[in-house]
Amino acid sequence: MIDEVQYAPELFSYLKIVANREKINGLFWPTGSQKFHLMQGITESFA
Repeated sequence: MIDEVQYAPELFSYLKIVANREKINGLFWPTGSQKFHLMQGITESFA
């Protein structure tokens, strides 16, 4: 579990690569509160 993940946007690329490679549901649980002013630099999505 990674809480307040929005404060470490550099993790998203790594988490996405590992999640796609391992294909294990629930491997990571990124949580946090959305702060719209912090969303400006987000380029990754888990969608």
